[in-house]
Amino acid sequence: YYSEGNLEKAGRLITEALELHGNYPDLHKIQGDIRLKAGELQAAIDSYQQSLSINPEYADAVFGLVVALRRDGDGREGDRLLRDYIRKHPSNLMARTLLTVEKMKIPDV
Repeated sequence: YYSEGNLEKAGRLITEALELHGNYPDLHKIQGDIRLKAGELQAAIDSYQQSLSINPEYADAVFGLVVALRRDGDGREGDRLLRDYIRKHPSNLMARTLLTVEKMKIPDV
């Protein structure tokens, strides 16, 4: 439903899945993606942070959180998280790309 743009239905389904499997970081990350796409920035941030509380090294959750923070006006915190991630994972090209996008003032990837 997410890929079709039906964010309401996708949100309901992910909430149901989280009720059954609340300790799965992937589900929280997907919930963050849905909320981000819906423009619910603080809710998206909360979902990505929940995902990272379960798996602190989950790259896609870090990247989602960085994008959500930037859109919410906290690019400085997003960059700090991204730099910390790059220090731990220096060969991750997506992390480096996100950092470059911010420096160049290109819209989010």
